[in-house]
Amino acid sequence: MFILSNSESCDTANITYALDSEHKSLLTTFNSHEFEKLFGPGLSTEDDAESGYVEDEWYWEGCDGAILGIGWRFGKARLRGKNWDVVDTYEFMEFLRSQINANM
Repeated sequence: MFILSNSESCDTANITYALDSEHKSLLTTFNSHEFEKLFGPGLSTEDDAESGYVEDEWYWEGCDGAILGIGWRFGKARLRGKNWDVVDTYEFMEFLRSQINANM
C-alpha cells in the first residue's frame, strides 16, 4: 500500500534504472497533467527550465518506509526514490497502473 506524501521528496534520486522493461515502458506513458487530474496538485519543483525541471512531482510512502515518486525532467517521466528495493519499485509501478486503470 502506498500513501500520497508529497512532503517526503527530500534526498530522493532518479532510480529509473531499477525498473524492468515492462515498467520502463509504462513510465513513458505518464504525463504530469494526467497525474494532477488523478492525484491532485503535485509538489512544485523549482522552475528550472535550463536543467529540465518545470513540472510538478508526486511522492508516496510505502508501508516499509520506502519513498517512491514520479517526476519529470525535460518532459520525460522518471522514477524517483529513497529507502527502496527492487520489489518496492515493482509494487509501486503496479499500484500506479491500477490507479490509472481504475480512473480511465
